[in-house]
Amino acid sequence: QGFFEAFPKTRSAATKTSTNSRRHRLYLPTMNLFASSSSIAAVFLVLLSLFSCQHAAAVTQLDVDGYYQQTLGKTVFIKMFAPWCGHCKAMQEDWEELAKDYEGDENILIAEVDCTMDGGKELCDDLGAEGFPTIKYGDPYELNDYYEERDYKNLSSWAQKTLKPRCSYEKQEFCTEKQKPMVREIAAMTWDELESRLDEIETILEKEETRFKEEEAELQKQLDSLDEEFKKKKKEIEQDGLFKLMKQTRDYLEKQSVKSDEL
Repeated sequence: QGFFEAFPKTRSAATKTSTNSRRHRLYLPTMNLFASSSSIAAVFLVLLSLFSCQHAAAVTQLDVDGYYQQTLGKTVFIKMFAPWCGHCKAMQEDWEELAKDYEGDENILIAEVDCTMDGGKELCDDLGAEGFPTIKYGDPYELNDYYEERDYKNLSSWAQKTLKPRCSYEKQEFCTEKQKPMVREIAAMTWDELESRLDEIETILEKEETRFKEEEAELQKQLDSLDEEFKKKKKEIEQDGLFKLMKQTRDYLEKQSVKSDEL
């Protein structure tokens, strides 16, 4: 039997009105409470959304696919991190504050890479991340390690002194007198000439790398041989009966505080 069916069907209109009024008075405060809670929750969600947007806008997130386009022509300051890293968490607010200082800058990029995410892990490997956080700066393809303090005051001071617009084909106004002739030489090349010169240089680099690895392997063989020879000699000496007896005698005399010219 339903709730409303539990009441006698012969109720008078006055009784019905009285019952409905009581029910309405009980229901109205509850509705107001829910409305108030919903409003507070809505405001909270809006504020949270705004905070998230500000964070996302402040720190550029990099991955291996977008690295070239996002860093093109810029001097970069990059933090590579893992979400579980305590030191990374400790400096996060300072890093976000620094990123806000350079937000929208055409020449300087403050960014970060989550080394645990798809695309981020590969980029961290390519950039040589060793431990967390790893912080690097400079030319996107010739990065230097940052070893200074990680609080906002020191980060900001260091960035102002060090992060400068870099010379490039598209931003020749930042080139030094020494760099300008090289840029003009490159600018005068055709696409095919540029590709050919790069191929020549990269071939030389590959040959040098191969030669280095071969010589390194040969040196390692020599080191292994020397190590084996040393261990063999050491074992022969330590197992010599006279050597053992002399050591035992010396240790005994030292303990007994006995000094003698003849044993």
